[in-house]
Amino acid sequence: MRAMRMWTHKKERRYFLRVDVKLPAVFCVLGPYGKAQTRPHPGKVVNLTHEGCCLELSFLKVDGFHMHRCLEEPERYPLRLSLHPSAEATWHLTSQVVWINRDLERPGGEFKVGLAFEPGSELPRGWRRKAAGK
Repeated sequence: MRAMRMWTHKKERRYFLRVDVKLPAVFCVLGPYGKAQTRPHPGKVVNLTHEGCCLELSFLKVDGFHMHRCLEEPERYPLRLSLHPSAEATWHLTSQVVWINRDLERPGGEFKVGLAFEPGSELPRGWRRKAAGK
């Protein structure tokens, strides 16, 4: 496990360290009353904890809907996220966007989106082992 550190002179602020993973994911933006605002789109979860994850995307505009709206109004526009840790398992979670960063190191400038899982939307027991493929 590694903690994400934004500045070398500051301590990690997260209480629980994130686990580095590479999990295929599918997400859609939900609107008022839980109705899907967008079609499902692929992404990749690159780190994970029971409180949230980092979703890697190559775009921020989804079916005419810009992901910054999810950041500006997280309660109104949550994400429905489906993670696929193995061929026989799928985890469905509802989350809110808490930050968006552009990764300039990657070709095409991929985006990283920080998600916080909503209360009641939890990973299953033993998720660390399943996410690591063990």
